[in-house]
Amino acid sequence: MKKLLLLFSPLLLVYSCKKVDSNDLKDDVPYAQYYYVGYDKSTGSTDASAYCRVRNGGGSKVEFNNGAGFKANGTAPSIDLFDKAIYRWHFNGMPEVDFLLTKNSGAQIANNAMPSDISNIDFAPSFPATISKAAGFNFTWTGDALSGSETMTITIASDSGTIQKDITSANSSNSLSFSSADLQKLKPGNLNITVVRDKDTPLDNKDGDSEGVIKLRYTIKRSATLTQ
Repeated sequence: MKKLLLLFSPLLLVYSCKKVDSNDLKDDVPYAQYYYVGYDKSTGSTDASAYCRVRNGGGSKVEFNNGAGFKANGTAPSIDLFDKAIYRWHFNGMPEVDFLLTKNSGAQIANNAMPSDISNIDFAPSFPATISKAAGFNFTWTGDALSGSETMTITIASDSGTIQKDITSANSSNSLSFSSADLQKLKPGNLNITVVRDKDTPLDNKDGDSEGVIKLRYTIKRSATLTQ
């Protein structure tokens, strides 16, 4: 059985990466739409991306041609370096993002994401500039509590390693402890702390009975010093 799985796994990989040209699809074929908008408060910028699959999440990705494709805030995208069916944008500031999908038939489908769709988060005023490895510290943040399927990831990185903790709506709290044991793999020195909040929201407009989602992300970053 293991040999059979190994034999067929390359076929599964090829299928999962399969793409189709939008010119080769009939006008009534529905497109599943997948959007991402990431707001980065630390850089004051926004990254967005979009792609389509035929009908649902298991369908082939669609490469657009002959005037079909995406725009965001009225601008054409850049194409992903490794996957020509993924379309990307970078914006200064943290704007509302209006996506517009134009199919080869000329039909247009609009979807929208804005900063207020995902709660603002920030480091609490009490967040320490210096952290004692021996004592540990209490990480606190401000913003609305997580709800539904929202998640938050806190990553502490140094030259010697990385530690990470996740928060969900089930264990949501504005305070999270990092003990001395948690910090043991990190050497004293500079720490880079990143907090990422993720949320999925439904599409404003589907293409027929197809699937889709808008994935939102809000990121904050801060530096601190770890002492022995």
